[in-house]
Amino acid sequence: ALEVVLASDAIRADLQRALMLGFEQFPQSIVLRYFEPKVAASPQRHFRCFVYDNALTCISQRHCACYFAELIGDLAEIQRHIVAFFWTHVQNRMRQAHREHYVFDIFVGYKPEPDKPDQAKSGASASVAGSVMTN
Repeated sequence: ALEVVLASDAIRADLQRALMLGFEQFPQSIVLRYFEPKVAASPQRHFRCFVYDNALTCISQRHCACYFAELIGDLAEIQRHIVAFFWTHVQNRMRQAHREHYVFDIFVGYKPEPDKPDQAKSGASASVAGSVMTN
C-alpha cells in the first residue's frame, strides 16, 4: 500500500508543499479509497469542495489545470447534485466529528443515455472520498 501512496503525483506534490511550508502550517491526512476504473477514466467528473464554518463555500474541478468542454452544459446540474450530497451525507457527519473547516473530493457520475444503459447514473453518490483539514 505504501508503494501506491508514494507513486501518486498528487500525494507527492502535497508532501512537497508541506515540506516547503512546514508541516505545522500544512497539516496532512491520508485517506485511502477504493480504486474504481470507471471513475479513474473520467477525471472531468472529479470535483474538490471546500467547507468553512460548516458551509460549502467553493466547488472546483479536481483537475483545475484542465478544460473539459463537455461539462459546460451540465454545470448547474452538477452543482445541484454536489450541494444536495453535501447537505444529506457530509455536513452533519463532519459537524458530529467536530470538524468545521475541511475539504472533500467527490465524483459525479454521468447521466444515462437511452442508447447507453451501462453508464453510471448521474448523482453525487457514485463515489465519494474526503480528507479533513484541521480547524
